[in-house]
Amino acid sequence: MRERYVCLDCKKRKRGGYFSLREAADEVKCPYCGSTRVKKLS
Repeated sequence: MRERYVCLDCKKRKRGGYFSLREAADEVKCPYCGSTRVKKLS
């Protein structure tokens, strides 16, 4: 099961920012901008 996330900083800049990770990490970082302000999608 892949976890889906959205980066709030990228979304604020109108750049999408949706990504998924294979395993849930303790601290999730956006692969595009490196921000830790991400929200897990259900």
